[in-house]
Amino acid sequence: MLMVGRPVEITVGKTYKLSKEMLLQVLNGTYVLLNMLFHVHSDDNI
Repeated sequence: MLMVGRPVEITVGKTYKLSKEMLLQVLNGTYVLLNMLFHVHSDDNI
């Protein structure tokens, strides 16, 4: 129960703490790349 009040921290390489803003940028960039790859792949099948 004590851990519920503590914010979640994501650490990269055991040295760098990832901020909420940076995590959102990484997730957004990943979504854009996967979406682009999906559309490129689906255009090849036409």
